[in-house]
Amino acid sequence: MLSTGFFKTHRTLLFQILFLGVCIALAVWFVRANAGEVRQILPLLAHARLDCLLAGVALTGVYIWLQGLMYVFSFRAVNRRLPILTGMSLFLRRNLASTFLPMGGLTSLAFFTKRLENQGFEKTNVHVASSIYAFMGIFSVAVVALPVLAWGAFYETTGRLDWLVFLGLVGMVGALAWAARSLFSKGLVYRFLAKRFSNFEKDWAVMRSEKVDRGAVWAVLLASIGIEIVGVLHLYLAMLALGAKASWEAALVGYVVQVLFLTVSPFFRGFGVIEVSLSYVLTRLGYDAAEGIAIMLLFRVFEFWLVLGVGVPVGALYRRR
Repeated sequence: MLSTGFFKTHRTLLFQILFLGVCIALAVWFVRANAGEVRQILPLLAHARLDCLLAGVALTGVYIWLQGLMYVFSFRAVNRRLPILTGMSLFLRRNLASTFLPMGGLTSLAFFTKRLENQGFEKTNVHVASSIYAFMGIFSVAVVALPVLAWGAFYETTGRLDWLVFLGLVGMVGALAWAARSLFSKGLVYRFLAKRFSNFEKDWAVMRSEKVDRGAVWAVLLASIGIEIVGVLHLYLAMLALGAKASWEAALVGYVVQVLFLTVSPFFRGFGVIEVSLSYVLTRLGYDAAEGIAIMLLFRVFEFWLVLGVGVPVGALYRRR
C-alpha cells in the first residue's frame, strides 16, 4: 500500500500523469465522436500536395531558426554573444523538456544552463536572457491576438471562449508586469523571494547591475512576431496542401485561437486542448468536420511534432556529450 509520503513526494509527477490521462481521454473521445470524419480524412492526407508539404517543412526550419534568434538577441540584450546554433539547440532541448513539465513554457527555462555557464556565461546572464525570451514570447502573442480577435468579433468568427482565453493571457502579462515592478521596487515579490532563497538578494543585485540593450529587446519581440507569422503560414499551407479552401481569415483566426490555448495551457504544450479547439474553430469558419480535422493534424505536424522530433536527437546528443 502506498504511503502518504509517497504522494507528497511525487505529487507533481502524479498530477502530470493524471492530466496526461485526461488529455488522452479527450483525444480518444474526440476521435470516437468524429469517427466518420476521421475515416474521411485519410484520403485527404494521402493526396496532400507535395510542394505544400515541403514548404511547410522548410518553414518549420525557419521557425526553429527564429526561436534560436530570439535567444541570440535575448543574450545580446545583456551584452553577451550567443551563437545561433547554440540558441537553436537550447530552444530544441527546452522545448522537448517543456512537453513534460508543469507550465513547461516557463519552467523549462531553468534547464540546460550548466553548459552555458561552462562556456563563460554567468548564471545571472542566463536567467535574465531567459526571462527576456519568455516575456517577449508571451507579449508577442498578445500583440498579434488583440487585433485579430477584434477583427474576428466584428465579423462574428470568434466566440466568447476565445475572448475569455485572451483575457487570461492579458492577465498573465499583467501579472508578470506587476511581479517585475514589485521586484524592482523591492515589494512583495522581492521580499518573498529574499525570504525563500538565501542567495537571492546577492544574485538580484548582480542582475540589476546589468545594462540591458533595449534595441536587442525589440529585436527579440520582432523575432517572436516572426514566429507568429510562420504559424499563420503553416496553417494556410495545411489548407492548400489538402485541397481545402485556403483562407487568410481562417488561418489568422485559427492560429491565434490555438496559440492562446497553448500559452495558457499548464501541461503538455496544450496537447488535446489545441486539437479540439482548432478543429472547432475551423468548422465554425466554414470547413466541414473532415477538412477541419485534417487541416488541424497537418498543422500540428508542422508546428509541434516535427519540432519535437528534431529535439529528440539534439537532446540525446547533448546528453552523450
